[in-house]
Amino acid sequence: MTGRKPKRSSAVSHRQFLMAQPMFERISGRSPAFRRFLEEVELLHYDKTEHIYRQGNPSTFLYLVRDGEVQIRQQRGEGQKPRIIGIHSRGSLFGEVSFLTGEAHSSDAIASLDSNVYRIRGELFVRLLSEEPSVGQCLAQLLSVRVKHNMLPASPEVPASIHTLFYPEDPRRGSELCGALARALTRVNPDSVLLLNLSRHSIFEGQSFPRLLDILDAWPDIRVSEALESAEYNPGGFDVLVGQGIHDGDVNVDRLATVIPAFLGRLKKYYAAILVDAGRHVENPVLARVLSQSDDILLVRNPQQLNDSGQGEIWREVVAYCTELIDDFFGRVITISDEKGGRNSSRSFEAEAFPGMNPNSALYRNHVHLRSLGEESPLENRERSFVSGINRLARRISGTSRGLCLGGGGARAFAHIGVIEVLEQEGYDFDAVVGTSMGAVIGAGYAMGYDAHTLTEMVGDIIPNSEMILDKRVPLVSFFRGHKLNRAILKAFGDSRFEDLDIPFYCNGSDLDQARVVVFEQGFIASAIRASVSLPGIFPPVRMNGFTLVDGGVLNNMPGDILRDKGQNRVIGVNVTPIHDMRSSETSVGDRRGSIFQRIRDYFSLPPILKIINRAIAIQGVELLKAKLDDFDYVLHPDVHDFDVFDFHRRDEIIDAGRRAAVQALPEITEALARPNLGH
Repeated sequence: MTGRKPKRSSAVSHRQFLMAQPMFERISGRSPAFRRFLEEVELLHYDKTEHIYRQGNPSTFLYLVRDGEVQIRQQRGEGQKPRIIGIHSRGSLFGEVSFLTGEAHSSDAIASLDSNVYRIRGELFVRLLSEEPSVGQCLAQLLSVRVKHNMLPASPEVPASIHTLFYPEDPRRGSELCGALARALTRVNPDSVLLLNLSRHSIFEGQSFPRLLDILDAWPDIRVSEALESAEYNPGGFDVLVGQGIHDGDVNVDRLATVIPAFLGRLKKYYAAILVDAGRHVENPVLARVLSQSDDILLVRNPQQLNDSGQGEIWREVVAYCTELIDDFFGRVITISDEKGGRNSSRSFEAEAFPGMNPNSALYRNHVHLRSLGEESPLENRERSFVSGINRLARRISGTSRGLCLGGGGARAFAHIGVIEVLEQEGYDFDAVVGTSMGAVIGAGYAMGYDAHTLTEMVGDIIPNSEMILDKRVPLVSFFRGHKLNRAILKAFGDSRFEDLDIPFYCNGSDLDQARVVVFEQGFIASAIRASVSLPGIFPPVRMNGFTLVDGGVLNNMPGDILRDKGQNRVIGVNVTPIHDMRSSETSVGDRRGSIFQRIRDYFSLPPILKIINRAIAIQGVELLKAKLDDFDYVLHPDVHDFDVFDFHRRDEIIDAGRRAAVQALPEITEALARPNLGH
């Protein structure tokens, strides 16, 4: 936290820089007081992620950024990410409020790039102030501007981000993916995106874009904004800066690498996101320095490529280099499987790429499937899958990821399909989905890449009516055996695994033994869903991995908190459990619908006790949802009170109810998904 002196520093460079800053601009260059100040002022270097000061530290210094970037972060509640309340780049003063009031720092200051920062001792500043009153006047003006800014409606500080993509086995394909990702970032980012191409295999080779080498050769005597005037790539809507020449043997890349953090800090003033196409040559000092400053490292691999091949060796070398270069590499990495020709288990992908890694590690959680266009695949829509994957990756790295939560409700959960249909038509897709009970059935199908039409066919095939899942037994453990239900679930999902899905999918069960929620995210989907739909008293519990599991809705029918815990920035929920449900009180034969024969048959095949049990569980879920609304950005409530939980034969009517509700709520959903994310 003390920093260290940069390798190169001189009184002349201090004078030139400081006299160009507003606080010192009125001082004469011949001032004896300023000359003494220059002799004693400290210029310290801080590595990326290093603390300059911490909350609670005494405030005995003023700080001024020479190069790089510093973020001011305020700690929030336990388990929450710190909030970024200030971003300071070249020429920016910070720490001044605590210094002037004499109070301890109320926040942390952290270098978000390798940074050079002036640290001005209190007594040194007071001495200069007494001899050069103009410094105090300039500081007062600066503070008044900041006070006025703080009086405006609060808006979150969103830092620009740097993302580096490697595709060691196929760098040309990596360059293509960078172009597609840059386009996607322009769609999710209201501000500009820069593609910094450092690969030997660039798709932009031979095109007339500004060269990184020309800018760095002229550094620091260059206006970056002017140098990038010809950088726009019209077909993509983003800017391009090419690294042509940095791999040539006659270039002093070590010297160029030293100015990379300062250069990136300058770029972050103009761009919301900087995407780096790294190719495979990580040993280049310029590329290595860019990599060390990146917020995310995107590692792409074709999982069909065997590890014992020459390409696999290149992959291992890149991973080994990254782990040596970056201490928190596993906290920054996002793994991507570029799957050409169908589904490939990400389990085998990670087992090959990172042997011995715990599947519960950040590597496993931060994984994205990209399935290529035009290849043979079991997916219903290959293009939708690829574009959706690129969009998901763009949202993830830009802090705008969004999750969909589908609540349980028996046949009423068919309304989810109508909601999904409308959202698809409006162009909305999601980065993760969680479901409970029948919501898990719909959610798993959606995560497999099924559109609304295919989901409708799926549920119509496996559950055309309640008789397809209800097989009576002597009611000692449950009213129904669950054998038919098992067959229906296996018919839909077979041996598919969570790891094979297009997008992350989660579902939950309730453990009777320990009274806790169990979250499923690995293994066979059918087994997890069978546990999630086991309504107590209706279907027998499922024994799995030491748990005795019943319906997830018993403890949490709308588990939006799972999506928040998994990093989704925005969460939309669909609740299909009505607050008012008169159908559950229909306990006599006369309350049933249809002919007298149908009423009697339904009365004994679906006795009132089943509805009473289900409603008793649902009431608890409704009350719990009221306390958990903060987990959602918006909750949709389709009008399904006229349908029974066993009305599977009324599929089309229930789907239409979801469709109508989604159309009506579209303005609110759109607003919720576009809402700024204060936590990113």
